[in-house]
Amino acid sequence: MEGQICVVTGYGQGHLHPCMELCKHISSMHYHTTLLFPSIFASAIPSSFTQRPRTQTVQLTSSGRPMPGSDPLCQQSAQELETHLLNCFENPDLPTPLCAIVDFQMGWTKALFFKFNIPVISLFTFGACAAAMEWGAWKLQAANIKSGEIRVIPGLPEEMALTYSDLKRKSPGPPRGGKGGPPKPGDRPPWVPEIEGSIAIMFNTCDDLDCPFIKYMADQIGLPAWGVGPLLPEQYWNSSEPLLRDGEIRKQKRQSSLTEEDVIQWLDSKPRRSVLYVAFGSEVGPTTEEYSQLAVKGIERLMGNEEMQKRAEMLSGKFKHGFPASSVCALEAFNDFISKN
Repeated sequence: MEGQICVVTGYGQGHLHPCMELCKHISSMHYHTTLLFPSIFASAIPSSFTQRPRTQTVQLTSSGRPMPGSDPLCQQSAQELETHLLNCFENPDLPTPLCAIVDFQMGWTKALFFKFNIPVISLFTFGACAAAMEWGAWKLQAANIKSGEIRVIPGLPEEMALTYSDLKRKSPGPPRGGKGGPPKPGDRPPWVPEIEGSIAIMFNTCDDLDCPFIKYMADQIGLPAWGVGPLLPEQYWNSSEPLLRDGEIRKQKRQSSLTEEDVIQWLDSKPRRSVLYVAFGSEVGPTTEEYSQLAVKGIERLMGNEEMQKRAEMLSGKFKHGFPASSVCALEAFNDFISKN
């Protein structure tokens, strides 16, 4: 019987959906996959996913915090994971877990997998560029940069050099989820202890987008690193339509006063190729002053950069032909790695 790959997703749609897509890619290589997820996201998993061959799901009791501790719900979650792993080894009809791919947000599960001698691969549900910048700033002790000073991060492009203004941050506000808020520039990235003990790392990106940064992280951490994304819904890769609606992929959950139709109408009112989408993530956003600086110094420069426009067109052309070939190769490298280990 083929082996089992466990995939543990963190909290949030931005973690769950990439992990589901990763399960699909892995199961296509004839592995059994088990998606372990916080129970609050049970309604977000479509029946089409659970009905796939060689695919199963396991719910872990959700708590207000993604890290275990004295919280009884966290302890229950750990017990549920341990029970699943025990069943896998005690029941000869179940495929044996070969490895676990763990969203670093759920790094606490590593101890349980290690208890059963199951190796762990850490998953970043974002790109390698952001991780490389966090790592480089930490190693460079960026928190000590003085006004007027420029520090180039060895191994990264000179354009990513850090200045004093890069360290300015608005107050993050009250802590989220029992944590102390996002790290300050130059602090140790919070994911560093969460990936310790891993045998490899994965990023939700591809070589076409992040090759220098994937290599940088592999060299810095001393582990194999693969870009296995973008882990977008399979409808995106298979659709022949120029516009794919969000409602076709997942249940709608209004978190804005604007509808999807409002956004589309606004985009249609703008000249072709005149809008640049910038995502800041869920932890840190710019101040009003920084928005102005970003628009004037950053976006205008990017929109007028012919080389950048050509690169964007090149990437768009590659993605029109389906899931990136470089990511297919990365998944094959993962397969070879698991087979040998």
